[in-house]
Amino acid sequence: MNINDHNKESFLERLLQGKCTYIILTIVFFAFSFLCFKWGRPFHMFNKDYIIDHELFGTFGDFFGGVLGTIFTLISVLLVVRTFKYQQSVTRDNQRQQETQRFNDLFFELLRLYQAQEKELQYYHQESVGNVVSDNKDFFFELNKKMAEKFTPSLSFSQNRKDAVKTYIDTVIDYKDKLSICYRTIFQILNLIEKGTINPKEKKEYLKILRSQLTESELLFLRYHIKSGGYIRYAFLINKSNLMKHLPLFDLLEFKYWRDKLDPVEIKYANDFFINLFKAIRKEKQYVTAVDRSISANIYRANYSLKVVITKNINSTWISKFNSKEFENLCEGVLKEVVMFSNYSCYNNYKELEFSPAQINNNTVIVEVHNRKRKDIKVVFDNNMKYEDIKAIF
Repeated sequence: MNINDHNKESFLERLLQGKCTYIILTIVFFAFSFLCFKWGRPFHMFNKDYIIDHELFGTFGDFFGGVLGTIFTLISVLLVVRTFKYQQSVTRDNQRQQETQRFNDLFFELLRLYQAQEKELQYYHQESVGNVVSDNKDFFFELNKKMAEKFTPSLSFSQNRKDAVKTYIDTVIDYKDKLSICYRTIFQILNLIEKGTINPKEKKEYLKILRSQLTESELLFLRYHIKSGGYIRYAFLINKSNLMKHLPLFDLLEFKYWRDKLDPVEIKYANDFFINLFKAIRKEKQYVTAVDRSISANIYRANYSLKVVITKNINSTWISKFNSKEFENLCEGVLKEVVMFSNYSCYNNYKELEFSPAQINNNTVIVEVHNRKRKDIKVVFDNNMKYEDIKAIF
């Protein structure tokens, strides 16, 4: 709406609100019409000898009552309709503001509740300085370290995936009750955002706020919690909110075998590359390369299949620490992670997927997956996806 439109609307609203305006305009119009209504002698209206022509004046009354009266009635109806619509708009705006305020209050109340629940978490462990108690965010960080120490990785990604869930369950067994309360609160926050009447843009902003409150260790625990049980509704909300999108690949227990071969700087390079690879696959890009140019990938999409060609540079740094078999298994694990395990097998029915054996040629590995039922390979949440669809293949 431009300034002129706004001024016109404001003027009309002032007219509607001013009750005396109608009376004044009516009196002025009647007076002017009475004085000016004279056929053929317009300049003798103030002549005291002038006698009113009753027949002519009657014609004027009929004209005014029949034509102008109808026009005024129509104008009055239009003004009433305009006033009614304006009142409806104001009512809707007030209701929307009240609903948004209620949503906002409940969202931050649940967030405060989660923070209070975190403070109740305590992990007692032995350090060089003696017994240490880690609580709040440190609870997840220290317990995550313990979980990683207990986990014994292998070169098989599939075996690592099964063992990771078992290690998680064994690690949190003593804290299961309190952690379950935290998980349920996060679920309620996600459920609130899902069912809220706020617009999609506002939902994204609230999800960003929630995501900013969760550390990578908390997200990691949340990932394995869902994998440890049949939390279908939880998996649906996590996928739709894309809550795990910032979880580094090499922080997962499934990739600990390869992580242990790298130093902290190399781990960062590896995580950056695979995060960009995941983004490229999900956004249907065709090429991605590492920041240090040590590795690159070409992505090919065909009917019902997805192929990724990953090439390492001869002079590469971190990727050169893996032999051919390790590099091959890593690439296979990455493809399975992006297609299946990162979304809890909710996008594609794993029984319909067929992963071709990796093909390795010098410094290049080719990994591919296709759908036996000739269905598209899905790697992102589609807004047309329903809970019932995911439940059917979970």
